[in-house]
Amino acid sequence: MMAPMPLWDAEAVNGLTSYIEAGAATVDIKDDKTRVNEYSTTIPDDNTGVYGKVKVDAHEGDKLIDLDGEFYDSDSMNYELELEASRRFRLNSSYDEFTHWLDHDELNYLNAGIPSGATAAGTLGSLGYPKTGAQDSTGTTIGAFWEVPDYEWLDSRNVTGYIGKGASGKLYAFNPASPAYKTGMISNAPEPISWQQIGRASMLGEDFVPNKDFFIVRKEFKNEADIEVIPNVTLHLGQRLEKREGTDQSIGMSKCTSCHITGSSKKIDEETKDFTIGATGKFGIVTVDYEFLDRDFNNDANDPTRYYDPALAPNPKTPYTTTNGTFDNRLLYDYEDGALPYDTTPDSEKNSHTFKARVDLPKDTTMSGSYVYAKMESNKQDAVGLTVNKKHLSTTYDGYGLRITAKPMDRLRVNMKLKVEDLDTDSFTYDMVPMNTTSGASLGGPPDPSYYTDIERHAANDGDTLTLSIDGIYRLGRKTTLRAGYEYEDFDRDMSEYGKTETNTLKTSIKTRFGKDISARASYKYVDIDDPLHNPDAAMYIDPNTGMPYYDKDQQLGDGTIVDGWTPGFQIGTGPSYGTDFYDLRQADMTNQPETINEVKLSTTWSPASSFSATLAFLGRFKENDLSNSSWEEDTYSPSVSFWYAPTEKLNLNFLYNYMGQRTESKFCQGWYDG
Repeated sequence: MMAPMPLWDAEAVNGLTSYIEAGAATVDIKDDKTRVNEYSTTIPDDNTGVYGKVKVDAHEGDKLIDLDGEFYDSDSMNYELELEASRRFRLNSSYDEFTHWLDHDELNYLNAGIPSGATAAGTLGSLGYPKTGAQDSTGTTIGAFWEVPDYEWLDSRNVTGYIGKGASGKLYAFNPASPAYKTGMISNAPEPISWQQIGRASMLGEDFVPNKDFFIVRKEFKNEADIEVIPNVTLHLGQRLEKREGTDQSIGMSKCTSCHITGSSKKIDEETKDFTIGATGKFGIVTVDYEFLDRDFNNDANDPTRYYDPALAPNPKTPYTTTNGTFDNRLLYDYEDGALPYDTTPDSEKNSHTFKARVDLPKDTTMSGSYVYAKMESNKQDAVGLTVNKKHLSTTYDGYGLRITAKPMDRLRVNMKLKVEDLDTDSFTYDMVPMNTTSGASLGGPPDPSYYTDIERHAANDGDTLTLSIDGIYRLGRKTTLRAGYEYEDFDRDMSEYGKTETNTLKTSIKTRFGKDISARASYKYVDIDDPLHNPDAAMYIDPNTGMPYYDKDQQLGDGTIVDGWTPGFQIGTGPSYGTDFYDLRQADMTNQPETINEVKLSTTWSPASSFSATLAFLGRFKENDLSNSSWEEDTYSPSVSFWYAPTEKLNLNFLYNYMGQRTESKFCQGWYDG
């Protein structure tokens, strides 16, 4: 609610106008406040706050002072001051502060733990699943297996060593009594069963700060000055200071009993300083502009640290000792290295040069061009277990732009754009401590320097981008306007394994009025993306014989028949390379980028009087990507309604309700791997 009130009589004081505004705001939250209250200016504890606004304008001739202020609470305010003298000097100063409430991921969707194979006896049976004694080909009892209705038994209540799929489609769980058991040796199975080893490795999500609020308080102080140094040439000076303070969630992975994904908090204390200088010159039909930017970014917060879990063997009967840890000799770092930093943000510097030129031609035609060169530098530090060959890294950007706006017909306006960009980031090589690779209980052999050394890293977004677009606005009649456009983008990445992305975008919209009271607008956009950025072979191995993901190569049916391709004694995740075979067999691509986007926007406004209006609107956005052996899709729905009413010249009432629902789904299978 807004209720402006005059502070002084504008007639009594020449050139002075002012008003003050006061009100209250409240937000009712029934769900996650970081979602529905993400940028709210109200106090999050009680969701209610009192706000105030003030505005003062004073002018005399060609001199002007304009002051605007808004205050909501101690962490949400905005002030702006504008000074102008004789049109030769102008100063804009502003201070802006607000709070951004961040999401808190509880990590409760990651638990798929199978803690051990030693205590499985009785757990599956206690859940009511039939238990059958398992024997090897000699008739020796080697364990027990259970027929289970579905994969619901794969949770922290149940423990097993293997899962299996029978010829009839039934599912089975098997717990071996002997750690020397090899897949597929059951002779008394009720039907042929294809087994898959699980071991005790799994996935576990653990939130260490379950009740903590995450937020960033952003503070920005900015000054911009324009000085006319000579006729038609204006000097521009600018200064900006931005601080970001608060806490954010930090998610990381420990090792090595399982994929132990943990959530904790990290302090945010960042400062960005900008200085700009430039000039604009107007010479007849030509206008030229230049700006130089110098930016320094400093991270003043201490790096978050974590202690990593000891590495345990997949066989629960193999004891772990601190003097000779079962897997310590194949790890780059572990608990013995103490608290190690992670999720760090390096300091950086950026310089940029921007050139612009515009030519005003007859018949409402303009042609403008631009060139941007930017360079950013940061430092890369060594870490425990690895050394980088280049400590000082830089990224350069070159961009060229051309735009033409013309009006070939009275009812038609056309815009054409061309943009060419090149992004180049330094690559670097890091050397890892060679791991021991000799097979054995603890891989106790000498280091093999051929494993995981001299790894070169490249930026995935380095490359050349070409963008072409054209759109037109056509006035069909006095009350109806049609707009249509097409854009083509070609992104040729330097790293060929990440592919070349081509994007075609079609968009159209229509705006019209029905009588004098109702207006409506409808728009549609379709985006087709060929080969979006993805991680090739990131997950999932599909066994060609069984159709099961991440299948053990050892396959022997209940009647003793060996399936083609069986390799005696070989299991994914064991052997001399310990797990590399598992990763080399992955087949599914993963991404969170769409191949197609369909977007629809609808809105209508009813305004029967100059003091009242009502608007209904709807947004629907549908993204999807049919990946190899997986899929990704995201659907968004957002209806809204708003009302505006001004009973008097000094009182405005506004009401707005907006709902947004978004569902994202990514289908893939992540394998469990021993150790």
